[in-house]
Amino acid sequence: MGRRGVGRSARLRVTVGTIAFAFCIAIALDMIGGAGGAGQALGASSTITVLGGDVRVRHVSGDVTTATDGDLLAAGDSIETAADGRAVVTFFEGSTVEIEPSSTLSVDTLSVEADGGTVVLMTQAVGRTWHVVTKLLTGSSRYEVRTPASTASVRGTEFEVQVDTSGGEPVATVVTTEGRVAHSAPDPARPGQTSEVVVTAGTQASARPGRPVEQPRPKPADQRTVTVRVEAPTSLVVDSLGRANGVRADGKVIAQTPGARVERRDGAVIVTLPNVPDGRIGTHVDGSKDVAVTTTVADEGADPIVVRDTARSTGSGQGKTGVDLEKSGKPAVRPITPPERSALPSPKPTPTPRLRAPGPSRATPQHPQGAAPATSDADRRIAPSATAHPPAERTSTPRPSRR
Repeated sequence: MGRRGVGRSARLRVTVGTIAFAFCIAIALDMIGGAGGAGQALGASSTITVLGGDVRVRHVSGDVTTATDGDLLAAGDSIETAADGRAVVTFFEGSTVEIEPSSTLSVDTLSVEADGGTVVLMTQAVGRTWHVVTKLLTGSSRYEVRTPASTASVRGTEFEVQVDTSGGEPVATVVTTEGRVAHSAPDPARPGQTSEVVVTAGTQASARPGRPVEQPRPKPADQRTVTVRVEAPTSLVVDSLGRANGVRADGKVIAQTPGARVERRDGAVIVTLPNVPDGRIGTHVDGSKDVAVTTTVADEGADPIVVRDTARSTGSGQGKTGVDLEKSGKPAVRPITPPERSALPSPKPTPTPRLRAPGPSRATPQHPQGAAPATSDADRRIAPSATAHPPAERTSTPRPSRR
């Protein structure tokens, strides 16, 4: 990241520590409430997947290291991305956060309570993050994102947090893709009270220090929408920045592109990606049969372009295809050629996060080589949805690798 990037992050951390404002985003199902009683916690850590570029980890010990796939992130650590850096953190309970370039995210608490509730608390100093949160099924479960202007508690949804500076003060914006987010901050007109709004799917709301949270408004229209329909029960679509989305062969749902939506309908997987840049989008299928793939690209102000292709199986039972997006005045979309298919990035799972010995998670993370996967009741499954019914299992996060 370089000295400049690390120094900037350090200054931002000082800003977060000195501004007496807490921004809370609470995502709920039918109600948004507080956590239950505290109990003895089981420490936990989470796994990093580097999607690309320069990503650094600042450990609670003060050491700064270059992040690599499978590194553990523990409470007290922070992750910093350079202008070209992207990473995904898979938390021990199955939730994921995708961290965009020029962002700083600190992990404050990772634990499992005595009643089985999971607690994930973090602070975002600057930048953009995309959260896919497992359904929190116990009253003591918490998932919170703090910023210099507000705090976030969630109960199973998909949302973005963007922290910028405007007029010399931080502005925290929450954009909800799925579920409901309670966006709250201290109310300047009522000392000791909070100002709160509910941000529903398709809307956004911003908060500034010393002001009530703004009322939700429709989020801006997408400049581009790419929809990939794969006629198979499992498939992963990797965007031009290496972010994977879809349903893995083991049935786990993955959504790494901010704003992505994954649906399963009539035996097909449908992946919708907003605002993806130009470049190649690869579709990967598992199975021994050829699979039809339909890609629709809709740029704002232009007629949709539809490309129909086939992901042909290979001897290994895996097939892939894709399209190349280009916009220079008029959008252009073409199927990639068979030789180009071999260069498409492929999703790769990361090591499974694990729980540690009882006690709060405050230790410097250790590399998970040789670690056995956790098999506790805290295991969950990523299922992007606002309705929690069956418990879910934990999923690891795939990382694209170039072959």
